[in-house]
Amino acid sequence: IALFSPQLQPKREALGTVIGSLFTGANHPLAVLESSGRVIAARHNLPVITRATEYIATLGSNTSVYREVARIAAAADGEYPRLEKVLDLAVVRQSDSQRIVALAEAACSGQTPEQEAAWQRSYDALWATAMYPSVEAALVAMGAR
Repeated sequence: IALFSPQLQPKREALGTVIGSLFTGANHPLAVLESSGRVIAARHNLPVITRATEYIATLGSNTSVYREVARIAAAADGEYPRLEKVLDLAVVRQSDSQRIVALAEAACSGQTPEQEAAWQRSYDALWATAMYPSVEAALVAMGAR
């Protein structure tokens, strides 16, 4: 009965999308199943986990960074919109996984204005040297669109 609670609607939708990824081109089915567990356990950032899982299932490379961003999003103690930006960065960069994961971790911590400015500078510097100009361009180039 609790499964049908209106409060769980976003979680049901996210879980449906994640499980659906198994049938729509799962390159890494075990990682997709791992993400389904993250959706169940997560209290926040479901869109980030869902989209990271879609990338795990449909893109052939850079899977570890998407898994790490999903892990960080699932473990977060609140909604962190900057995680969406970090996920976008992972798609357009296709490299620098350690720096991107560090940005994801920093995106989930309370920061002073100076730390936030430093985070944004790091993000902007990585974006400026991205392989693709946009997420859409990256997905098209990788055959996901």
